[in-house]
Amino acid sequence: GKIWLNLRGRDVRDPDDNSKKISYWIDYTKLAINDRTIFDTLTPTWHDKPYQHIINAKADEEIKIQVEWQPHRSDTVEIPPKVTAPSSNAVKPKVEPKPEYETARLDVKFVSRTGYGDFKILSISDDNADVSKPSWLQKDGIGYTIQSDAGKLEFIAKATVDGKLNCNLKGIVVANPHDPTRRIPYRVYYTNLTINAETIFNTIVPAWNDRPYRHSMDVKAGDEVKIHVEWQPKSNNV
Repeated sequence: GKIWLNLRGRDVRDPDDNSKKISYWIDYTKLAINDRTIFDTLTPTWHDKPYQHIINAKADEEIKIQVEWQPHRSDTVEIPPKVTAPSSNAVKPKVEPKPEYETARLDVKFVSRTGYGDFKILSISDDNADVSKPSWLQKDGIGYTIQSDAGKLEFIAKATVDGKLNCNLKGIVVANPHDPTRRIPYRVYYTNLTINAETIFNTIVPAWNDRPYRHSMDVKAGDEVKIHVEWQPKSNNV
């Protein structure tokens, strides 16, 4: 007989209208069947636009299917230079993303009171986090963007002068496939934000790129700031 194989994303509903689906994209990178490579290039799909493959199967035949994928990255997003966390110079091993978690994004920006000084991320718990320093986040301050699919994240930052630290919790940018100028509300459900052992919240807080959760705090020169964040998979029942 025949086996119909569809590679797709989850059925994600618009929280404002449950009858509508959000194009939750997955970037598949490889499909191999019985050790024969079907494709090994970036192949974006979502629930209503799957990648389809038909397998001819014989009686009692064992079929080995290997699939690989990665978090979706929108082509409309500026790709900033990679920033290596100063805590380690070691080459990071490649680890497959964890599909049970959404990809969280944190924009962290330090604004000096005097207009000078430095701000750095000293360490980060997720070795596979995507840490970048985009040019648009350097206006009137020093900023980093952190993306992680680990489900929880902790990092330590430090400024050399007094100032204000702005931390925005959001989701990654996902462009509408029918209109790249519009964004899809790719929500992440944050469950905890703790800064220097002080709990800011420990309840479900949904956020996405255009509607982040914002928190600001004063920072003294030389003080280390420890930020702990947790989030969970999106649920249509939330």
